[in-house]
Amino acid sequence: MEADAVRLRQSRRPAPAVLAALTTVTAALQVPQADDIHVRLHRVRSQLAYAAASMAWHAAVERRAAHYYQLAHDAALDGADAAFAAGALAGAARHRLYAGRPAAALRLVQRAQSTPGLEPRLRALLHTRAAWAYAAMGRGPEYGRESGRATGTLEAAGPVSESPPWLRFFDETELSGTSGGRLLDLARQGSRGQAETAAIFTRAALENRAPGTLSHALDLIGLAECYWLTGDTRSAVPATERAVASALPLPATSPPLQHHMSALRAVAGLESRDVMTRWLLR
Repeated sequence: MEADAVRLRQSRRPAPAVLAALTTVTAALQVPQADDIHVRLHRVRSQLAYAAASMAWHAAVERRAAHYYQLAHDAALDGADAAFAAGALAGAARHRLYAGRPAAALRLVQRAQSTPGLEPRLRALLHTRAAWAYAAMGRGPEYGRESGRATGTLEAAGPVSESPPWLRFFDETELSGTSGGRLLDLARQGSRGQAETAAIFTRAALENRAPGTLSHALDLIGLAECYWLTGDTRSAVPATERAVASALPLPATSPPLQHHMSALRAVAGLESRDVMTRWLLR
């Protein structure tokens, strides 16, 4: 059952399948169970709740997403899985960041960071979420401190295969993409010189991103914005065309996609007016 929960959490199955499984597990917890089965059921419940949170968030159902992130955290604690509970807080923090609430996100990250015994890969992820919050608040020095800690901590992590499946997405490619995005946050707030560095990190991430994925699209959108911010119109126009083409097949309700495309629209020049219109009329 735990393996099935992991597959559901990592898949793009419709939400009803996840919610049905979550209901089944919740019902099973109402029946007396052996202690080890009880713990495993809570762990399965936490995995399914996290999947439900992610699906609700990408569908822009904000309150339901917040509810399921909290349920994932609480169920993980009931299942004696402190690491997954911290991961759920990291997910909830990302939710708050895209909702424009960096201070609330930082508090969640700091709660997660207080968990003892977290493996380096998870600690590195939490450092990136803290860096994200600081960048969103325009606190460059704090961003630099947390970003440096994320890099150093990830370097100390073992092979990705040694981490739990739900954490394996966070590798050097993800760190590069995240760093590019956070430097872009600072660039939008006036530190235009950060856009050039953001482009370097984003191009590095794109070398290993799979086309057709949300991460690939977000990096392309961010790279196009970097070019506009640095005044490189020659690169910006074709980059914007690639960014929009990558975004069009993806769910338009996704908060990250909406956020990145909104930022690109704000800086794109008249040269890309027609291609940006394609996005608006999708």
